[in-house]
Amino acid sequence: MRRSLLSRSLLSRSLLFTLLTALCFGLLTAPASLARAQEGDAPSNRRVEARAHFQRGLDFFDEGRFDAALAEFQRANEISPSGEALYNLGRVHAALGDAVAATQVFESYLAQAGDDVPAARRAEVQERLARQRARIARLWVQANDADGTPVSAAIVSLDGVDLPAPHDGAPFLVSAGSHTLGVRAPGYDQVNLALTIAGGDERHVQADLHRVTRARGTLRVTASLPAVEVHVDGQAVGRTPLLSTIPVSAGEHHLLAHRAGYDDVERTVTVLENADVEVNLRLMPAASPQPGEIGQIRLRLPSAPHLVRLDGEPIDLSRAGATLPVGPHHLRVEVADREPQEQMVDVSAGTTVDLTIHLVWTPDAQAERRSTAHRRRFGGRLASGIGVALLGAGLGVFGWNQHEIAQTDAEVRRRNDRCEPPGADPICFDPAFLDAGAALTADQHRQNIVRAVSLSGAAVGAVTTAIGLTLWLSSPSDAEIDASASASAQLRVGPTGAQLRVTF
Repeated sequence: MRRSLLSRSLLSRSLLFTLLTALCFGLLTAPASLARAQEGDAPSNRRVEARAHFQRGLDFFDEGRFDAALAEFQRANEISPSGEALYNLGRVHAALGDAVAATQVFESYLAQAGDDVPAARRAEVQERLARQRARIARLWVQANDADGTPVSAAIVSLDGVDLPAPHDGAPFLVSAGSHTLGVRAPGYDQVNLALTIAGGDERHVQADLHRVTRARGTLRVTASLPAVEVHVDGQAVGRTPLLSTIPVSAGEHHLLAHRAGYDDVERTVTVLENADVEVNLRLMPAASPQPGEIGQIRLRLPSAPHLVRLDGEPIDLSRAGATLPVGPHHLRVEVADREPQEQMVDVSAGTTVDLTIHLVWTPDAQAERRSTAHRRRFGGRLASGIGVALLGAGLGVFGWNQHEIAQTDAEVRRRNDRCEPPGADPICFDPAFLDAGAALTADQHRQNIVRAVSLSGAAVGAVTTAIGLTLWLSSPSDAEIDASASASAQLRVGPTGAQLRVTF
């Protein structure tokens, strides 16, 4: 009987070990196979990058940050051209008041998308096109010499930006509004004209050019702030940033820079013949600004190392706040392990502006965080697999052992019933019978040990599984890591001042 029990025990252990080995192998290899499948289905890096720019463009548009939205949609369309990017570019140009660009982009969208545009979207875009076309004026510019002779090769600029020459007498397309029109030609002085034009106007403008009678040079004017009005010798030449140089005669010239909330800057500049003179105008906040021209900016800064610059100057964080004149300002936020973010903030007295700054990890910081998360997920899957294997093995051995215990206990009861009362059966004194009883007692002792070990193994497996699942499920995904780099900032501007709160 002892040999029979031992053989049955060895056979059961062999079967159990085979089943547990197969279970453990399947658990450990399944996550790896799933990971490989997911990696194979992942979109290309360029599409992911384009989608990130596109999403940031939508966020900026919803927040009214149209200049930033324009840059994001343009970048998304450069990386991965799409109809949706063109559609939203048209919306941004329309919001910025550039009816000419909005019309061109919407027309390109309809032409490229073709029949793929749903009927509702097509009707919407056509309605937007009609509205934008109504805001476009047609402008013919005629440059004449002092004696009335037409001047060929005249260059026309609008708000400091040169316009492409039209073909075959076609007009310039100009968005409705106030503009500074510049006309120049080789051998002639530039003429700047103030122009206010309404949508649908057809305007003919004549510019009388005067030949250069003195040596010439150029001025390249920059300023520490955007939207600074620049005047040369009492004549407006545009607002910063000026995208082209200013041709002037050789000699002294008077420069004036003006912006509300700042002290005017005046400078006398000497330009030599054929010289290109660069002038940087640095404006300082006015000591006594007019009501409604100034606000107060207050910052609640993140715990991460950071640097915030406004119009190129670090904000003094030791003070309660910093003065902020109304108008556009250049904001730059630098945070440790994130890419610097820059955008324009347009502050208007008596209004409220909600601003969200989206930060992204630097490539090294992003790679490190993703690598750490991948290691945690792999460790969690491995620990979960081992834990499930231990739990299954412990419960399997416990169940098999309980069956063995039941059989042993039944045999012991049968033998006890046979030998009660003592001497009822002479076999009870047989040495072989007594040896079998001793073997049963040893089996009971072994089975009690196996029961304790199997329960302990199951408990260890349950704890290991819980730890592994916690590591696995709590590890952030790549998308969550990317999103965690962003900061949320709110800029509130009102008649009594401005408050900018940044949280990370």
